[in-house]
Amino acid sequence: MERTEVDEPFIERKKHRGLKLFLVILLIAALSFGGYYYYTNYYNNPSKKVNEIITDVQEKLLGKYNKSILDKAMKINGLFSFNIDAGKNANEITDLINKLSIQINGEIDTKNMISNLDFNTKYDTGKLIDFKFYLENGDAYLFSKDLYDKYLYLGNTNELTSEIKKSNFEFSDIETIIKSITNAFGKALKTDNVIKSQETITIDNVNKDVNKYSISLKDNELKNFINDMITNLKNDSDFINAMKKMDNDFDINDFKSLEDIPSGSYEIDFFTTKDLLNEELISVRQSFDIDNEKATINIDVLGNDSYKITSIVDGETIETKLTVNEKIFNVEASAKVDDMKITFKINFNFDEISSITKENTTNKISINDMTEEELQKISENLSKNENLIKFVEKIESLGNTLNKAVYGQNT
Repeated sequence: MERTEVDEPFIERKKHRGLKLFLVILLIAALSFGGYYYYTNYYNNPSKKVNEIITDVQEKLLGKYNKSILDKAMKINGLFSFNIDAGKNANEITDLINKLSIQINGEIDTKNMISNLDFNTKYDTGKLIDFKFYLENGDAYLFSKDLYDKYLYLGNTNELTSEIKKSNFEFSDIETIIKSITNAFGKALKTDNVIKSQETITIDNVNKDVNKYSISLKDNELKNFINDMITNLKNDSDFINAMKKMDNDFDINDFKSLEDIPSGSYEIDFFTTKDLLNEELISVRQSFDIDNEKATINIDVLGNDSYKITSIVDGETIETKLTVNEKIFNVEASAKVDDMKITFKINFNFDEISSITKENTTNKISINDMTEEELQKISENLSKNENLIKFVEKIESLGNTLNKAVYGQNT
């Protein structure tokens, strides 16, 4: 009787089992080596991380100018304001400044040198003077119902603007300059001695646990860094050409070797989030100590397009909060001087437009050709503005007070 073969359950042969085990071990080894390589050559390699940070900073700076509002026709709305916190030293002068504000609305095209801007000035809660400034083809005009019923022709600015146009300077040249300087900085900065550590820093009153990448330069190291950076810029023809377009008198050879630079030290620290795979730069902090003169400059990232810049020189602190993108330009700058804190704010919003609204300036008169009667008319119109009179009287009062104080000191 012929034997019939019965299918038996699959039993893996030893050589197949050995091959599969080898492949599994090889895969595990590859993943392990890859992870180790990534950790040692990227994540845990401070030198490469710093170079990447410098490249990232450059891209962010260039990105701002790719969206530049300065090469387009824009509708703008802005506010300037001042504040002096003098504490117990507050006086009439600080009160006067704190009550001033300037509102600006209008349209501007810096590429074609056309501006149509309305200025509204206020003191306390009342109006001072509202006026329009209009610029086209180099001709500048001022119009205000508070002054006169005609455009006041201020003169021609072509002599000034022609120098700008002759330079052929474009805002793309700003990108070139930024790229050249960051490249020169990155090449000159010796990142082989980067030290990585963990730290807690404070950004805008919030404590953050971060990775810290530090580079310290002392004496000859600092001199070499500065000289290397200058050499890199001297060899950068794009940088030189862009600078010459900005300033016809620019000469790269004016930057000579700094052999006589005093002894000192420089430290730059890069702080990043502690994300394992995606560290993000959140602060760059620099400190200088040259010839016993100390200074620090901190740049903190507050959010998208928002930064805080703090500089301390000779114990004086200047703090600036900056928000910039294609729609917003906000600056809040404050400085501490003795016991006073002085704050200056600029807040602007932008919207791109196709063209600027042009004014009919045929009803005009040159300010240099005005008669005594016409000037008297302007004076009469100003005298009707009660808040303006109040403001002028306040200034005159302060002037008299200051004169008495000076006279008293002189005697």
